[in-house]
Amino acid sequence: MKLKLQVLMFSAIAMLSASSIKAQAINAMPFQTSMDTFNAVSGTVVDAPYADDVAYSNLPIGFTFNFGGGTFTTFSATTNGWISLGGTGSFAQYFNVLSGTTNNVLAPFGGDLQNNGTNSSLSYTTIGTAPNRVLIVQWQHYRYFAT
Repeated sequence: MKLKLQVLMFSAIAMLSASSIKAQAINAMPFQTSMDTFNAVSGTVVDAPYADDVAYSNLPIGFTFNFGGGTFTTFSATTNGWISLGGTGSFAQYFNVLSGTTNNVLAPFGGDLQNNGTNSSLSYTTIGTAPNRVLIVQWQHYRYFAT
């Protein structure tokens, strides 16, 4: 079973190395570009216009998901661009998701975010049929707080 996060901002993959590591050439590394058509999630909307620092708890994944040695059937989604696997999302306020103070976090946008208004939404849906189900969580038209 798969867990998929669909996001509406561009993403980049970068390979970084410390200055003490000697750079080496990469031969014949395949690369292919593609452009997918965006399809907005037509699932359950959990937030309200201008929602800020809110966690929505006990949302159903739609299947049992194994992650980090645990099994999960629920998740919490926050307006700050991350989800926590399991039922309780007690970290609604912005915090550094890399601080190690909470586990089982997926943070595609982990930052101090805010719903941008009437055309924004935090929504989720589960698609597919067992055993090939996919959870999609979407932050549409979100922005950094106060910008």
